[in-house]
Amino acid sequence: MFAHDRPIYQQIRDMMIVEIISGRWKEEECIPSIRALSMELDVNPNTVLHTLNELRNEGVLESERGIGNKVVRGAAEQLVRGLKNYFEEHEIGVFVRRARLIGFDRKALCEAIERSWNEI
Repeated sequence: MFAHDRPIYQQIRDMMIVEIISGRWKEEECIPSIRALSMELDVNPNTVLHTLNELRNEGVLESERGIGNKVVRGAAEQLVRGLKNYFEEHEIGVFVRRARLIGFDRKALCEAIERSWNEI
């Protein structure tokens, strides 16, 4: 289930982000407990706890004593904004450099992107 090239807690973080952005985990509602998540993912509860601590530190989750962890209001928007920034700063630059290297000009690259966009 987990890849070996990245720490498990980071992969769990990515899964949790998808749950929040997709709306399966709603803002201002509790997420599954540490125990439930660790059983579902078949990982040590400390690994889940580490992930939850990261998301709390990022302002995505908040903990309520006796209640559990909740998704904060605006978390999905914050996460999408961060992912878009990362994509633009890191992935698009690499993509454009590779396209130029193999001979794409701006027009041809835009046409190729448009074709791919329409196929998906």
